[in-house]
Amino acid sequence: MNYAFKLNEAVLKRPIVIYGAGALGLDCLIELLNLNLYVTCFCDASKEKQKIRILNKRIIPLEELYEMRETHNVIVAATSFREIGKTLEEKGIRHLFYYKDIAPVSQRTAMQALFFMNEEVKKRPVIIYGTGELAKACLNEFLNNGVDVDEFCSIIPEEQGITIQGKKVISPEELQLREDCNIVIAAEEYEDVFIKLKIEQSRIFCYRDIYKVHLM
Repeated sequence: MNYAFKLNEAVLKRPIVIYGAGALGLDCLIELLNLNLYVTCFCDASKEKQKIRILNKRIIPLEELYEMRETHNVIVAATSFREIGKTLEEKGIRHLFYYKDIAPVSQRTAMQALFFMNEEVKKRPVIIYGTGELAKACLNEFLNNGVDVDEFCSIIPEEQGITIQGKKVISPEELQLREDCNIVIAAEEYEDVFIKLKIEQSRIFCYRDIYKVHLM
């Protein structure tokens, strides 16, 4: 097996909670799953994030993390990790690690690892929410995997109505009317977009979440 981590052996001794439910936290989760390590959940101070799941992992509040401090290792995967770590230590969390210190040897992003696609995404045509580099990468991934992409969606009025790589850009209001499509969020602030979309949740996917980890 091709290990992605130079892991401190102490990390392996307990189940893991990842502190930080953003992009770094997701990358950390995927690396740990690639090593067949058990991650119980995320922890994040954001009440909005606590309402959702990431790869079917709950996002718990700090109060619940404190109750798990003797039974779990905590990996801090956030940009201000040193400050967060100091706060957690002051709260009595001793089994503490930093994602930056056990970072992927190859410096891969989550999407550069080896994955296979969630089949649910393919059951309907797809509209990609976002028009930036992440959205364009999403389009290319889908085209390479035989996924039918209908359109992009953007909140920027100047982009609405134009085409990107042959796909029309529609508005969020038009998106609400498209009951025949799955929506894939390919934007950096994907948690915020997910919360704001007034669409049946079973049809919404996050680009970072639609690939299941395949052991290398």
